[in-house]
Amino acid sequence: MVRRRIIWQLFPSFLAVTLVALIAATAYFSYTFRKFHLDQTRAELRILADVAIPEIIQVLKASSSFDCVDDLCKRLGRVGEGQVRFTVVAPAGRVLGDSVEDPAIMENHADRQEIIDALHDGFGQSVRLSPTLGKNMMYVALPIQGDDEPVAVVRAAIALTAIDRPLREIYVSVVWAGVAIALGAAFL
Repeated sequence: MVRRRIIWQLFPSFLAVTLVALIAATAYFSYTFRKFHLDQTRAELRILADVAIPEIIQVLKASSSFDCVDDLCKRLGRVGEGQVRFTVVAPAGRVLGDSVEDPAIMENHADRQEIIDALHDGFGQSVRLSPTLGKNMMYVALPIQGDDEPVAVVRAAIALTAIDRPLREIYVSVVWAGVAIALGAAFL
């Protein structure tokens, strides 16, 4: 009888310590993995914007109409199953082309933080609600340099739902693994 009492006195503490350790490890893993995934997505958006710049420069030089810029943005937006949004913005904030919307009806983008930072610092980024799409988006913006100053800014963006969906699947797997470990520990 004494042996059972000691086990039942130690078991709840052992189970509590195991559960706290699993919860702490899961929280740390989730935070670290989300940060890593967001950093990787930001880097990929920067590469996409950087790759688009030579094509945009060609179109800007070849045409006096901004319709060609909009057509290019729409073509670039179809890359990657349409998940990446491309926008070309003049330094004054006028939208010259967008892969999703008609630039003629879009509001001035001069106040967008990523555009301001791109023009000022050479790189801009932000995560915020898109007034056009009504979704939380990650934005990366790069200036398109002219002879002396930027002639436009190219912006690549992706909806955070495209980032959160795979992360949610990983979180569910981690939680189920934690439950299995906790049940295994309780059984032992």
